[in-house]
Amino acid sequence: MFLDNFKIRTKLILIYMICVLLPLIVTDSVFLVSVVRNVRQEESDEMEDVLNRVVYELNTTINNVTAISDYLYMNERLNEFVEQEYASPAEYYKYFNRFMEDSVIRYYYTTESVYNVQICTDNDSMVDGMYFKHKDAVRKESWYRRYQQNQERMFIQAYYVEDSEYEKSMNHARHVSLIRKMNCFGGDSVMKIDFDYDALAGNIVEYEAQDTDIYVCDGEKIIFDSHSSGNGKEDFLPLSSYRKKEVEVSGTLDVPGETWKIYITKDKYGISEALRGQKANLLALFLFNLGLPAVLVFVIDKSFTRRIFLTEKYIKKAEQEEFEEIPGNVGKDEIGDLIRNFNHMTAKIRDLIEVVYKKDAEQRDMELARKQAELNALKRQIDPHFMYNTLESIRMHSLVKDERETAELMGKFAVLLRRVSYWTGDFVEAQEEAESVRFYLEIQKYRFGKRLEYSVYVQEETKQLKILKFSLLNFVENSCIHGIEPKIEGGSINVALTSDEKFIYAEVTDTGSGMDRDELQELRDKIKNASMEDLRVSGGIGILNTIIRLKLHFGSRMEFHIDSSLNEGTELHMKIPQLGGEDGDYVQSDVG
Repeated sequence: MFLDNFKIRTKLILIYMICVLLPLIVTDSVFLVSVVRNVRQEESDEMEDVLNRVVYELNTTINNVTAISDYLYMNERLNEFVEQEYASPAEYYKYFNRFMEDSVIRYYYTTESVYNVQICTDNDSMVDGMYFKHKDAVRKESWYRRYQQNQERMFIQAYYVEDSEYEKSMNHARHVSLIRKMNCFGGDSVMKIDFDYDALAGNIVEYEAQDTDIYVCDGEKIIFDSHSSGNGKEDFLPLSSYRKKEVEVSGTLDVPGETWKIYITKDKYGISEALRGQKANLLALFLFNLGLPAVLVFVIDKSFTRRIFLTEKYIKKAEQEEFEEIPGNVGKDEIGDLIRNFNHMTAKIRDLIEVVYKKDAEQRDMELARKQAELNALKRQIDPHFMYNTLESIRMHSLVKDERETAELMGKFAVLLRRVSYWTGDFVEAQEEAESVRFYLEIQKYRFGKRLEYSVYVQEETKQLKILKFSLLNFVENSCIHGIEPKIEGGSINVALTSDEKFIYAEVTDTGSGMDRDELQELRDKIKNASMEDLRVSGGIGILNTIIRLKLHFGSRMEFHIDSSLNEGTELHMKIPQLGGEDGDYVQSDVG
């Protein structure tokens, strides 16, 4: 061929001129003109998309709350509860507790869209509370005055509660509420559903803002804007405070009884403006795009020599028993064929060396995977069933007694329930585990009364150390159920956590019914030979589960001792290694 008469360097220069320089000049020019022309339309389209998303999200939230109001409006049992006459506050609370068991109102109160649900009625026999109020208590509020003046069946109103220090302290002085007349069954009650203002302002308006400003206006006031976070204590800003920027799009949203106006505005600074201020940078980039291919031409010219030296380097490594393949694209010429043959030879030698260790490595990986699967299975079996029994006890006491301490117990129980439900890690601080034990014993104290005494002690140096989650709670639960409960006179439970430089020492003792020698020996045998297969056969989740979890994490370094005497009580002692690092840094298990 004609080109065979030219040197490689000349061929590379010709390729550079035709395939690099000319296309670069043409394509860059077309690109710049196209970008400047289209960026303004793209900016406008993006802002329209933001507006449509805001309208859609707000409309979806309002429709959800309206659907909630429809359900409550047509709920016959709710109407009967509001219209019924009660002989005394005690009778009212009795019916109130029964009514709330169905969670008709509480369910919607916990949704993301709703902050509060309130029914206002003329029924004098009802007692004011969170969900039900007498109309006299709300007559001065702006929403109720509007309701009286216009008698609208349903409307949404944004208003500010100026005189409520409670609302200001809770950062909820701003309100957006749906008000609806409850006359489906002929009554005259009024329902008010408060939107979650922070969710609307943050999750919708502020989330969509990004590099734009968003304002949602109701008449002459701004009810939401992209800077609403933390302004829940202050009154709504007037529409006059809105400052239009260079680019703006707007739209409307029809809500019950109102029409909201939505503005999206931003500074006019797009790609075209950025390009105007970056002429020097663009020129430097253009020169770079020209210079880089020129450098590459020179590098390619030198590639033959480079590959030869590279091959020599890896041959010397092979002489030192470092069998490495030559990296990179070696090419398809004769030098490339030589390098590929060398790489093939190196791979064969490395495979022969590694074949001896391959089976052992696979076996170790399989064993590790099996134990990890067993550990995960144990986690899934952790079922704090005592909580459900305790919840039933507290509920029954709440119905038959007027005890203020019930609320406190429910709060502590809620903490326990969250810790059981959300398993974010295998290990917790010793003080957190002790706190869970203390909460559980306080709840059981409520159940057993004077039949149960307890103490929980954590050494100061031990509080921050990591301990396996629920490693004590299951043993304390076992003491309550199998030790204290069967014993008529009850007993005491004592828990202690101490440590030295290497180990954590845990003790759980009780003065309950205890065990005879045969039962104790049977339990010791189960603990000593505990395995996943035993747990699957027995279906147990208490002591056996905890022992297996401890052994999976710490192996033979964990020590466990249990003693018991019939009608005298049970003593349990554990010696657990301290973690050497993060939660996952534990000793490999030797449990079968």
